Amino acid sequence: QFLIRAHLCNALVASPLNCSERAKFLEATQHIQTAVNIAVKFECYHFLVYNASVVLWKLCRTFQKPGYQRLCAKPLQNMVKALEEIGEYDCSWSIELLMGLALSYLDTGLKDEATKALNTAIQLARRNAPDLLVNLLKFQIQHQLGDLKSCAKEIKASLELHVWNKLYKLKSSIQQHNLQTPELKQKLQALLVDVVSEPKTSGPQSSLSPHNQGTVLAELAELSKKQGYLDLVIECANKMPSDPKSQVLRELIIAEHSCATQEAAAAATLYTKQAVEVRLKAIKRTEEALSSATRTGDPDLIQRSCVLLWNLGLPLLQHNLCHHLLNPFIAAAAALQNIDSLLHPLRCCVHFELAKVLADDGQLKAAQEHAEKALLLDYAGEYTEQLNHFQSRVALRAQLFDTPQNTLDKAAKIIEQVRSNPGLGDISALLIQAGDLMAPHCFLHIVSSFEVTKSPSEVEPDSNGKKLQLYEQVMQQVAEHAKAVGSDSDRERCYLWSDLVKTARKVGVWSVTTAAAKLCLLYDDGRWTSTPAGTKRHSSHAFSLEDGQRRVSTTLVRVTSSALDATGLQPTLSVSSESKDKAEKDLVRALANVHCLHAEALIYMLQQDGLKLGVLPKLPDKQLSGERVLAGIQEARQKYCNWALRLTSDAQQSFLKAAELGFSLKEPWLVCNAATYLWNHNRHLIEDGKFVDLVEVLRAIVSCLKQVQSHVNPELLRHISAVLARGIVQRWIPEVPDPSPDVTASSLKKKAGRGPTPKKGKSGGEVQMDPEAAPHIKEALDICEAAMSVAHSGVGLGVRWHLLSCWIQCKQLLQQPVARDTLGHENQADPQLSHCRAIVATEMIEKLGNGIWDFPNCPSLNEVYDLIKATSPWEDRDVELELLTKLMGIAVTQKEYGIATTLAEAALQLEPSNHAHQNQKRIHPSVMVYELLSHTCCLLGQSIEATANGGRLQVEKAIEAYFNSARFGHEAKSYSLVIKACQHYWNACLPVAGCVADRAVLQQPLSQLLKFLESFNAKKGYQNTSHAQGGVSGTKELSQSYDLQVAMYELVFEMYSDKSLWKEGLKAVEEAMQHTPKDIHRHLMQYKLVFKSKVGRSIDAEFVHFQDEPEDIRAGLWYKVARNSSDVQLQAKAYEEAIT
Repeated sequence: QFLIRAHLCNALVASPLNCSERAKFLEATQHIQTAVNIAVKFECYHFLVYNASVVLWKLCRTFQKPGYQRLCAKPLQNMVKALEEIGEYDCSWSIELLMGLALSYLDTGLKDEATKALNTAIQLARRNAPDLLVNLLKFQIQHQLGDLKSCAKEIKASLELHVWNKLYKLKSSIQQHNLQTPELKQKLQALLVDVVSEPKTSGPQSSLSPHNQGTVLAELAELSKKQGYLDLVIECANKMPSDPKSQVLRELIIAEHSCATQEAAAAATLYTKQAVEVRLKAIKRTEEALSSATRTGDPDLIQRSCVLLWNLGLPLLQHNLCHHLLNPFIAAAAALQNIDSLLHPLRCCVHFELAKVLADDGQLKAAQEHAEKALLLDYAGEYTEQLNHFQSRVALRAQLFDTPQNTLDKAAKIIEQVRSNPGLGDISALLIQAGDLMAPHCFLHIVSSFEVTKSPSEVEPDSNGKKLQLYEQVMQQVAEHAKAVGSDSDRERCYLWSDLVKTARKVGVWSVTTAAAKLCLLYDDGRWTSTPAGTKRHSSHAFSLEDGQRRVSTTLVRVTSSALDATGLQPTLSVSSESKDKAEKDLVRALANVHCLHAEALIYMLQQDGLKLGVLPKLPDKQLSGERVLAGIQEARQKYCNWALRLTSDAQQSFLKAAELGFSLKEPWLVCNAATYLWNHNRHLIEDGKFVDLVEVLRAIVSCLKQVQSHVNPELLRHISAVLARGIVQRWIPEVPDPSPDVTASSLKKKAGRGPTPKKGKSGGEVQMDPEAAPHIKEALDICEAAMSVAHSGVGLGVRWHLLSCWIQCKQLLQQPVARDTLGHENQADPQLSHCRAIVATEMIEKLGNGIWDFPNCPSLNEVYDLIKATSPWEDRDVELELLTKLMGIAVTQKEYGIATTLAEAALQLEPSNHAHQNQKRIHPSVMVYELLSHTCCLLGQSIEATANGGRLQVEKAIEAYFNSARFGHEAKSYSLVIKACQHYWNACLPVAGCVADRAVLQQPLSQLLKFLESFNAKKGYQNTSHAQGGVSGTKELSQSYDLQVAMYELVFEMYSDKSLWKEGLKAVEEAMQHTPKDIHRHLMQYKLVFKSKVGRSIDAEFVHFQDEPEDIRAGLWYKVARNSSDVQLQAKAYEEAIT
């Protein structure tokens, strides 16, 4: 007995702490086997066999992980035989060991042996432990071991087994893609009914316990969420029983459902304030559910809560949001540790993220503790290099007064100090010191080269010519540094350079950012290659509860029984290659980020010289003399342009390289980041319509986005695809001759609804297409159709409009008709298909008669309006408003004033103040809405004026429409819209302005219009630069905005005079002079003189402004004062001054 116990004690002493200590496991199992062999011989010591099985089970628990359970197969097999030999009466313990043995066989790939072990456990349960039979059969159904027909009787007799059998069959069908979407939802609904309904006499006789019912409903809710049936998810939550464990499951389902609903509603806005708040509320709710689960003591419930807590927190693992996850992750880590959970990958990731958050917060000791725990839990070595790197950095930060001996450690310590304390002294000098430690002499010269930047107006011609030469010298020095360093400590140096780039970019030291990025990208030479397929993702990925269950890893290689030696150990079970791939992927990911920052730094260099990406510099012309001087200046400027083009090319290529690296890693977020960078930094070219300059760059980025389009924001892909298609088409659009006088609007509108017309221009001449244009336009057409075939969730109608417009343009250039009942490329099940048809019809009418080719059977304006009206209500009301405004402009051009008025009435119903549409989705900013409404009212006024025929009522309606146009323009903060509306208003009110009785009604609107203009004069300084778009001609129709304002003021002051409101008029003049430019004060001063003279006030101060005027003008002013003065003495003085 003592010998047996000594062997068991030796086994406990030799027990391994982690999966890497396989030799200790071998030694421990040998001691246990020796103890069992001795105990079996003596019946009085059979109880020690049971003790040995408990010790073995504790040892095997350390290796109950995918890829390691196979090590336990042989020891468990021997232990089961020993228990059978001694006739162990504890059947539940024997069944537990047999299930562990079955899992070990499954991990080894021996499915037949696993089936035999499970059948043995089932037979044992049938004889001695019927209550365990359900769990065994569930295990058999889950892993599909053996023939389920042998268990048909038990499955039919148990409602729980019947439900689980249907659930696992449904999962298997989904994995094999054997079910269509409608059929799948019906089966899920039927399964939900089976779970919550009362048992029938013809079906299973036993009912589900509340806990089992809650577990099944939770699995069903998870399956429904993965398939996108959120209504079934919330229905499962509402059907939960009232017991404590089921209520915890209900809280978890509701928390996950809230985030899933938010993501489905706004897939492209994951980081808006509202989305983050919804996610934080869900995390708080899950944290409370974890506390409740801890009180119940159910390990599965605790693990489920922690898994959901991690998955909900994944999008918040950003540097500015991760602090919200500190307390939830601490609670999850403690809960998993208390139950000694087998979810080791999840526990490792939670501890790692906690270490990062605590290190950022300055709690270095706590961060080191969590990093050590993560390192112990990283049984696969997947994060070993990351954790070691993190621990070394934290240790350097903790050494406040010690100086490292290693040069790289010195640089790392400086970088960590700057990162943790951004306000620490001269940051630029510290960063340069860190770079100089890694690249002596070379780094200082590169930084100094990038610091020499001036604006083009301040740069001398000689220095302009040297910029390109200096840049090339820097690149040569970078290449020489690469040869000098070689591959010595390349991994550590790459990490350090990338950290220096990120830190310098964060604190805004751009010269260091550029220099460090140049040196870091030397390591992007293919030395580290990633294997996208079959490798695991980085630490920030989602987990499921199945990751911690004892199951087979599908990525493992199947082996036979001969692969196991006598001890049950696999000859080699190395994970070093996987860890190496993981480390290389981290390096490639860091290089991709550096590529983006490098491009940003180059763009900043251009901006420092007053340049924009892709725009050639326009240098100021100077007075030059001599041919040699002129030639030298031109050569220097050409070199300066070449320097700008070189930086532009390098920046664009860096973005593209980042996208390529992201694609090689199979990480779509890197590709999307590069695409977003490209889009944002080229917005000025897109807004200026220079699509041709972006064709090659966007073609490459679209190719990368298409490769990962299942994980890409569809709105981003469609935006870029639309610009790319327009760039391809733009250079092939033929020049259309100017319209001839004989082509009228009526002739254009008659073409609607007719057959195809000859390919002629507006002047009757044929427009010839370049014969080489067809394949390029076909390419653009294919790009549009491919982008429109992307999943439509999260894609607004505004984005589709850009693609549809380009699609129609390509169709017109290729002379391909468009069917009126279908678009031919959109999914017929798309609920927005009718909206797209209305957009296509509008685009077809707009291109009618443009001289290229007219679509056959083009719809009329009335037909398009009926289509828009029939598709109401629109999900995006802003797109509907824009479509109505555009169609209205076409109607006014074609002189269809009746339909234009109808369209205007429909558009004005979409005004934001209309409460009927307050809850409708609005994607565009409200500024755009007011701009569209301003255009609509302006077009409405023109339509009413065109059909007024001098009618007084119609003129008043037109004046009201123009006033509303100015009001909406003021809401949009657009001076051009306001002044344009004021011009139309002035021209419309001229017929009534001459009559005193009629013009009285214009006083209040005119005063309000002048207030609109005054607001721009006061806030934006339009008084010196702004003029109206268009104009008013003749003596009554004024041409400039200043003259228009003066005329409007004069009319308002005349109306004060008509009513003899002298004091009010004087106050209005004084207010006008406070908000108007000085250029028009002299015009207003005349009315101030009149009003002051009427109220009997002194006018000497006002006449000072007219001292430099000719005598005839001053005489006229004194005469006007004399005629309007109420003071006899002032009147006499005025006559005297006028005469002299």
